[in-house]
Amino acid sequence: MKTKEELLKIYSAYLPYELECEYEFNSIVTKYSEKRIGKLLGVREQPFHSVSLLVDNKSNNPDYIKHSEVKPILYHLSYLTKEIEHEGETFVPVEYFEITDDHDSYPVEYDHGNIKLIKDLESIANHNSAFDIKFLPFEVVIKLIEWHFNVFNLDESEYINKATLK
Repeated sequence: MKTKEELLKIYSAYLPYELECEYEFNSIVTKYSEKRIGKLLGVREQPFHSVSLLVDNKSNNPDYIKHSEVKPILYHLSYLTKEIEHEGETFVPVEYFEITDDHDSYPVEYDHGNIKLIKDLESIANHNSAFDIKFLPFEVVIKLIEWHFNVFNLDESEYINKATLK
């Protein structure tokens, strides 16, 4: 289980990439509660409360939710070698980094071209090894965060697997 400070650092890494999260909305006025899904917008310190996360609820007023009541919606690392959907596009992440003749492929080459990178990503996917993420190039890690992968090794109880979300 991650501490509050660790979770806030993790959530802040995803802020520029419109991370969706599930949270429990509780209305004090109507004494009603429901699970909602919204985009993480920011972090705010509330008076008399712990730190709250600002979540877009598709209305004019965003919800402020305690960090402990939010679960980010992320892909499990095993999905690096499986088809995912991001911003309306469907693709296999590891294939994005393969060298191709078209000029839309991943532009950074190192070691023996992208062959080592592909093998590293496949190994991470096969072993769910977030530990090995730190050995990847910075640009690759940022891309995995942008695609909402669980690169910070959150426990399965601390996030919702985006691939299994209905």
